[in-house]
Amino acid sequence: MKESFPAQLEAWYEKAEQISPVRLRTLTRKKLIDYLGLYGFTNGAEIGVDRGRFSKYMFEHIPNLHLYCVDLWWWKFRGESKYQSVLRRLKDCNTTILRKTSLEALDDVPDGSLDFVYIDADHTFDYVMTDIILWSKKVREGGIVAGHDYYRFRRAGVIPAVDIYTQQHGITQWFLTDEKEATWFWAKGSSFVDPLPDSQESVQESAQQDLEE
Repeated sequence: MKESFPAQLEAWYEKAEQISPVRLRTLTRKKLIDYLGLYGFTNGAEIGVDRGRFSKYMFEHIPNLHLYCVDLWWWKFRGESKYQSVLRRLKDCNTTILRKTSLEALDDVPDGSLDFVYIDADHTFDYVMTDIILWSKKVREGGIVAGHDYYRFRRAGVIPAVDIYTQQHGITQWFLTDEKEATWFWAKGSSFVDPLPDSQESVQESAQQDLEE
């Protein structure tokens, strides 16, 4: 067992000898949660909760967990029934239930405060990309950014959103669970290069040159 989960991921990456995304044989999303518990990841957020079954699993396998449960539970999708199921299922758990959109809930969670986030809400491209960009900021360095359903299905944009985000942010080590409806994940800060500062600097230099001319 490595001293930290990012170190464990580094070891898995080197052993696999693959280009990301690395599919980790026999790893399921439930086993991923077991690892989060093993390495003491105790403050998390689940974006898209549905009936709270996966939330409950997290509480059963991560000691001392506090979990933000974020879901609008929209009435058109039997939202009230699902919301009441969550209240019953998690009534004895240390949870903060936020019946809001994922964007509205951002104000309730401080930047850099989470050990992990698990994104499983609207699966269309724009929503997935927005959730990754904005909820990644809530995760501390060395924490885990993860989400569900990295596979191709109708009207889904999970694969292109995750692929584009990792490419543009220089995330070269990221992983998939060994399932059809795979979970994608990486450790925040692993092989991360933000191209924006250089771009901003170039724009500023170009503007200054225009002024001098």
